[in-house]
Amino acid sequence: MSRCAGQQGGTRRGGETQGCGERRAVPGPGPLSAGDPERIGGYRLTGVLGEGGQGAVYLAESPRGHRVAVKVLHARMAADPVARERFLREAEVIRRIAVFCTARVLDAGIVGDRPYLVSEYIPGPSLHDLIADEGPRAGSGLERLAVTTLTALEAIHRAGVVHRDVKPRNAIMGPEGPVVIDFGIARTLDRTSTSSELVGLPAYLAPEQLNGAEAGPASDVFSWAATIVYAATGHPAFPGNVQAAVMNAVLNREPDLTGTPGRLRPLLAACLAKDPAARPAVSDVLGELTRREPGSGSGAGAGSGTGTGTGSGTGVGAGSGLPAGFQRPAAEPRPVPRRLLTAAGSVVTALLLVGGVVWFQQPDVSGSPRSGASGASGAAGSSRPDVSGAPDRASGASVVSLEHGGTVWTMAAARLDGRPVIVSGDEKTVRVWNPTTGEPIGTPFPGHAGGVSSVAVAELEGRPVVVSGGHDRTVRVWDLATGEPVGAPFTGHTGGVVSTVGPGQQGRPVVVSGGDDRTARVWNPLSPRPSPSS
Repeated sequence: MSRCAGQQGGTRRGGETQGCGERRAVPGPGPLSAGDPERIGGYRLTGVLGEGGQGAVYLAESPRGHRVAVKVLHARMAADPVARERFLREAEVIRRIAVFCTARVLDAGIVGDRPYLVSEYIPGPSLHDLIADEGPRAGSGLERLAVTTLTALEAIHRAGVVHRDVKPRNAIMGPEGPVVIDFGIARTLDRTSTSSELVGLPAYLAPEQLNGAEAGPASDVFSWAATIVYAATGHPAFPGNVQAAVMNAVLNREPDLTGTPGRLRPLLAACLAKDPAARPAVSDVLGELTRREPGSGSGAGAGSGTGTGTGSGTGVGAGSGLPAGFQRPAAEPRPVPRRLLTAAGSVVTALLLVGGVVWFQQPDVSGSPRSGASGASGAAGSSRPDVSGAPDRASGASVVSLEHGGTVWTMAAARLDGRPVIVSGDEKTVRVWNPTTGEPIGTPFPGHAGGVSSVAVAELEGRPVVVSGGHDRTVRVWDLATGEPVGAPFTGHTGGVVSTVGPGQQGRPVVVSGGDDRTARVWNPLSPRPSPSS
């Protein structure tokens, strides 16, 4: 498995754990051979990380002295226009994806007639090598792995990309968390695939891929589940001594889930359904993984709202497929700054605000009204610009304007004391609003030193809370009813926080955040110290 973005698994020529294929005991990257170039573009090659079916991957030094990974197309494939187009398209695909998910493409070019890609070099073993060396993951370590890799997969799908080759060798266990690589055969959802070529490791390919059908987000869900089975057990979900036997097992046999944790087993089985339409959406799986233990409170996942996921068999955003006995979490709106948002719940209202129109349906997150406020009026003494009804030019209906006085980066819908409310994030504060009147409820939540780019609403120990992430690189938890902070901020991100998921996990609550520092982090909101949960 490769450390560089997009390198397909191949034969390792060095022993460092970020090679492109099989692991060997030789420490560090392999030496350059007589047939290897000394330079590619402006990059000085220092070693060989691996070689796969598509190209060779080298460890290199940039003109500024930084270590990078350079992938170059095999000379024998340089004259093939399909191979060249696929190789060059990889950079285009990766640049669409949130930076925390994968190794960033730094440069691309052509030397002679051979294209090359330069990506950041991420030290760390592949998941395959980690399990082979240290054994299966278990307990909270396995659940963190499942949540972080699935969060990355959701971001990949949100960018309109289907990976099509998710497997243990394509997850690098970097120092800041797992990174998904190898987008050489990825497909964007706005392009029509013209190739039915079978590329990938059969043990991790979905049945529809083996049958030559189009791979969609549900195919990645299948491959992710097969990867987690391997991480939990050390054996593939579909074993076989030869590829033909493996392919037969994928197509016709039930997965071998022996050794998987009891709570994960039915969820993994649902993800490994033969029919892609029967598999749960990525958002449903992620919601299930982060919901609270049944009976420990209503939690983020106690409702039965409809998901808006990206992993269904019929395309992005459709379907559920959760196994019997699992409660699907009430879907939280996934805030996208200054764009049209859709969230799931019960009451539909339209709001006119800076940056666009938001149609929302509230999840059922109830609590006591905030001090000095009701669902229909602001806190005493609070000041705000005049709010008046504004006509909807399309329908003529009256809508309300929520005046922030600055850029509105994110929004979420919730319920407070049984009434719908809107939670928003602007330049430095989190705010709560009455969607019917446009009035603020209480005073803003101060604390962030920069723009609030993400808010999520859930429950923590029976009370409604808001989880906010900001450009100041912090994650904060607030009591929705009182506006008071719940504990100290979580610090550790080295870049702005762009997404958050509220508390909820069987056994103990967790908060998940993603940043533009290319990491997804899992936090313990009950910890007295703001450090990642272990």
